[in-house]
Amino acid sequence: MNIIVSLHEAGGRYCFRPDTTLEKESFDYYVPDGIPSLTCCPVLFVRICKAGKAITERFAGRYFDEGGCGVLLYAEGFPMASLLDKTSLLPFPLHGKDVLGSNVFSVNANGKEIFSTTREGQKTLQSCIGSLPGILHGISVYTSLRTGDIVAVELSRRLPVWNACTIHGNGDNGRQAPCSVPTDTGIALSGMLDGKEIFSINIR
Repeated sequence: MNIIVSLHEAGGRYCFRPDTTLEKESFDYYVPDGIPSLTCCPVLFVRICKAGKAITERFAGRYFDEGGCGVLLYAEGFPMASLLDKTSLLPFPLHGKDVLGSNVFSVNANGKEIFSTTREGQKTLQSCIGSLPGILHGISVYTSLRTGDIVAVELSRRLPVWNACTIHGNGDNGRQAPCSVPTDTGIALSGMLDGKEIFSINIR
C-alpha cells in the first residue's frame, strides 16, 4: 500500500510516504532523538477502491469511495522529514465520499484551534473532493494506483506544533512561540470532524 500526498500549493507535485508511517488510531507520538522540530499538515484523504493507470478526470470518481481527514507530521530540518514511523495520522473508520464533503474539519493544538475549513479563504472539504479527479489523473499518468492505496490532499501549509525547546499551541500567523508548558508533558493534538473528535494524541 502506498500513501501518495498531493502537496499544498506545489503546482501538481506529489510525494510518497511508506505504509510504515500510517497511524489509524490515536496512539501518542514519541519524537525520535535528533529531531529539531515537527510541523503538521491537515489533509483530506481517500482510499483507492479500483486499480488504475492514466485515469481520466471524467471517470476518476469510480476509483475512490471512502475517505476521511487527518494530519501528516513532518520532521523539519531532517532529511527523512516525511518517512518517520507513525507520522501519517489518518484515522479510521472512513466516511462515504458523498457524506464527507458536507462536514467541517478542524485541528487543535493544546486546546486552541490552529486550522479549520470554515476559516476565510480556506477551501471546504466539498471543494477539495471536487479537485480529486484532476489530482488522481495527475498522479496516475506517472504512477499506477492500486486498490488500497491512500491519496492524501494537503489542505494548508505546514503548521508548527513542536520543537526541542518550545511547544506551540496558538497558531497565530504560523509563528512558533515559547510556551510555559514544560516540554516533557508534550502537546495535545486533536482533530474534529463535524464537531466529533476523530483523533487525539500527545506529542512527547
